[in-house]
Amino acid sequence: MSKLHDMGMQDGEHWVAFYCPGCEYGHGIPVTGPRAWQWNESFDIPTITPSILVNRGSSNPVVPVCHSFVRDGKIQFLTDCTHKLAGQTVELPDFDPVDENQRSKSKLPDHLESKFEANVRAYQRRSRFRIIVLLVIAGLAVALALYATFYK
Repeated sequence: MSKLHDMGMQDGEHWVAFYCPGCEYGHGIPVTGPRAWQWNESFDIPTITPSILVNRGSSNPVVPVCHSFVRDGKIQFLTDCTHKLAGQTVELPDFDPVDENQRSKSKLPDHLESKFEANVRAYQRRSRFRIIVLLVIAGLAVALALYATFYK
């Protein structure tokens, strides 16, 4: 078994994944394309640069912030991580693509899934409201411009 899992091509980019023992799920990154990390192309003793930052700014409150380097088959967790391995360097574990926790970084525990879905719905409602407000403002601006043009 190897440390990285080949996820194949997604939207024109080649992706690989590794199991993060700090977050206890997999992190996937592109290794080709415009957003690519540099990778030594080793599945057994991988080195990936630059650092990998997951959940920047705690954008998802139910997932830890994870900031790490993958070097020579080890994962070095930086001190800004919010999980139990912050500040430590550990061996990158073998990736088991059959293990659901390793495969999917989007899988939430059942008790958090409904909370996450509620947050997504609330965000969608706020986004729709903002679009409606912008359309109303744009309509008013056009109406004022027409009024000013015809009633000089």
